[in-house]
Amino acid sequence: MIATLEKKQASASEKLLQARVLEKKKQEQEQKNKLFESMSSRKRAVAIAQDVLDQLKAEKITARRSIYVSAPHDILVKMQDRYYLTVPLEEIAEMHCDCCAIGASVLSFSRLFNRMSAEPCDIEQGDGGGRSRFFPNRIMLSEAFSWQTIALIEVAFESDAKFFGEASYHRGKDIRINSADIKAAVAMRGRKSDKSLLRIIMQNIVDNKGMFKPQA
Repeated sequence: MIATLEKKQASASEKLLQARVLEKKKQEQEQKNKLFESMSSRKRAVAIAQDVLDQLKAEKITARRSIYVSAPHDILVKMQDRYYLTVPLEEIAEMHCDCCAIGASVLSFSRLFNRMSAEPCDIEQGDGGGRSRFFPNRIMLSEAFSWQTIALIEVAFESDAKFFGEASYHRGKDIRINSADIKAAVAMRGRKSDKSLLRIIMQNIVDNKGMFKPQA
């Protein structure tokens, strides 16, 4: 009898705790929504760039070319020959990830605003060391950056003009970028490490109040 009563009390306590956790998450999301709606797109861009800088300084992300995002393999589950994320992107953003400039921006966007696109992520397994690459939809970044800026950031970090014009950048939109900007973006690499270059790109965005102005 006593044991049964204790089980009921424990169950009630667990339900109460779960309800409090859910309510806290709801309140946190409401605050993020209010923050997001109160900011202009350029202020969102500055916030994202500053968060990437903060994550680099804290060594929570490792800058890496041609990777997008690489995280522990156990975040994936296979269903009908496709792989899906098992945890929300904003939770992955709190893990240590290897990422390129766009991948880092997507993680910071999710960390700050928790506005993951409803579209599924593309997955590429086998990045080594029990980790896998995945490609969350970058379309969410268009709520902070223009598509031209998104393309230029990619060109600058990957140091290759061929990255401009891929379907994943413009999503059917006609994007035109000054050839001088493309050349300047490619030239930003020089002998810089991935970490140094990512820091320079993001600081450029902060300094230019949400705009990216490539400088060789």
